[in-house]
Amino acid sequence: MQTSIANQMQKLLDCLHQNRQPEGGLAFPAVWQPLKLDYTPDSIQRINRLLKQIRTNSEYTSRSIKQKPSGKNFIDTLAAYLAQYLAHHSGVATEWHEDGSISTGTTTYPIVQAICQAMDRPDCEINLDNPLWQILCFNIEAHKNTLRNLILGNFLNKQSLPEGLANSSALTSIAFDFSETSLQQIDKLVQLLSKHNRLYPDNIRAWATQSPSYRNLFLLLGFYIGETVAKQLGQTIMWNNAHRLAEVTKQPISPDFFDSIVADFGNGIVTPVLNIVEQMFTNPNVSSMGWLDYLRHEETHSAEQTPDNTDMNQIARRAVDGFIRQQSPDGSPMPQVAYDNELREIGLDYHIESIKKLDKLLHIIRTAQPEFTRFAAAAPTQNFLHLCAFYLARTAAHLSNNSLKFLNYQETKTLQPNLPNEFFHRYSALIGGKLFFPLQQITAQIWQYPEPQNSYNLITEIIRDYRGGLVQQPPLANFVPEPMPLEWKLALKAAGFGAAWALWEKRQKTELITPTLVQPNGTGINLLKLNTNSITEAMQSGHDMLKKNPERLPHQAFLYESFANLPQGRFDAIAVEMCVYQGNKPLYIFGLLPFMYAGDEVKFVNGNIAINSDSLNNPKLAHSIIQLLYQGMDDFFTPQKNTPRLWWRKSWRDVL
Repeated sequence: MQTSIANQMQKLLDCLHQNRQPEGGLAFPAVWQPLKLDYTPDSIQRINRLLKQIRTNSEYTSRSIKQKPSGKNFIDTLAAYLAQYLAHHSGVATEWHEDGSISTGTTTYPIVQAICQAMDRPDCEINLDNPLWQILCFNIEAHKNTLRNLILGNFLNKQSLPEGLANSSALTSIAFDFSETSLQQIDKLVQLLSKHNRLYPDNIRAWATQSPSYRNLFLLLGFYIGETVAKQLGQTIMWNNAHRLAEVTKQPISPDFFDSIVADFGNGIVTPVLNIVEQMFTNPNVSSMGWLDYLRHEETHSAEQTPDNTDMNQIARRAVDGFIRQQSPDGSPMPQVAYDNELREIGLDYHIESIKKLDKLLHIIRTAQPEFTRFAAAAPTQNFLHLCAFYLARTAAHLSNNSLKFLNYQETKTLQPNLPNEFFHRYSALIGGKLFFPLQQITAQIWQYPEPQNSYNLITEIIRDYRGGLVQQPPLANFVPEPMPLEWKLALKAAGFGAAWALWEKRQKTELITPTLVQPNGTGINLLKLNTNSITEAMQSGHDMLKKNPERLPHQAFLYESFANLPQGRFDAIAVEMCVYQGNKPLYIFGLLPFMYAGDEVKFVNGNIAINSDSLNNPKLAHSIIQLLYQGMDDFFTPQKNTPRLWWRKSWRDVL
């Protein structure tokens, strides 16, 4: 019988979501669209208002409504929705019974009866907080993030807690501002309550579970202490159920209330917080401040003992480019990525619309409420998180005209010495001169409560507040240059000539090129190699000559090997620094010409020139400067007769 009732309720729920009439019709058809049954707490209030309106503005009762098939479908559809609401928010499936009630293990709720009473009696309203509380407290499978919102969320918003709160007046002495001071205040209050109630290890559990209001006191303290400790450590806490504790301890899943709320800091530290609270009441050596100090020590020790030489730029390139091209850039095996079809439907094209679509996908995953630890540990879903984070940072850099460099944890610590060593800070993204944590942003959009700003808003903020001057453009066959002084044109073409020579050198050999000055010589060009005792000396000498111009040249450029931290990746590059000294408008340009596969004439490729346009007020002028550099590259003739004159254009790739 249960199966047939469950099937009927599922059919009604499907009709509701598909906006179609069930067999037998559906009473009050005009009310369903405005009712907006979206599984939010507000939807329960809208149902209550509807039932009140039916009670006060019509002659209908629940009994008379149920006499017609459409009326019975009306009540049963509401019941099916409410049952699914409980399942959605708790993560626990409901079981239907013949009398119209539902159960989830130890909890039973007369859901059809509750609807009828709310329709017939002015003193009754549908309130799912209490049955939801029971499911969340007593079911091992339940989502503990939802319980956190129901307990700590309601308390911080000065709303009543389901089943009440014991010793609520004593809590008024605590600030609840997530500070260390508030933890000290809690430690003092716990000592007073322990002494007043004569609590010891043999009676604490009975005292804590004597009524729902006392359970709520323990839950409130557990959730608040856990989140305050996380905030003080600079971490994002995830609330898990007893399954997570069983995974770590390799023990059977515990049904114990005191093992049911597990704090997961994402760095291997997993703690049943109600055990901490229990010991605070009975062990003078245990306190919330003591727990915070212990975790600080463990975190510092772990960070100091774990060297990290990972090049996150190569990992990011392998992840994003490999996924987009469906072929790893370095030939390594392609990792499996969860939600790959959804990501391909989004189209990872570095446009802002793709970020909007990514936000929608992350929100869909969020509504499914996956357990963080399992999601982050499984290779396909972990690869998904990293791919989204790398793509977010790349798109932010691309749209804000900024350079991009990924830093591993220890590199990031040089910029933020107190950075916690945790999953969310495994790497950072230096976009322009600003440090961001894209993995933390992606994980927060799925698990953090309350829900943070989405990636679209973050990128909009970066574009508005941190826009850079990076301009990159491919060579164009036809373009109309912006007006500029003749001295600029001559200098740019000479610098381009030198860049092509340096690129040719790298095509032939893997050794570093000698830092070289490009100087005018009548109608020709001199390439002055700075052969000194070391590259460092040569670099210093070249920059001094570029700055001071001791020979009073009209212009010159300085070439050397560097790296290009571009939105699409970190590449080897020829750096070009150029100065125009004469004329009414002096000019300084810094450019980068990225390349790959030095010393390999077959595989060698070069990319688009990028320049810093901060000193230029006209974007079109920046584009013209890049095109003139390309024209200068065309003027370079290779010393090998069998090499095509415009060889660099044949090895050019728009995307490396």
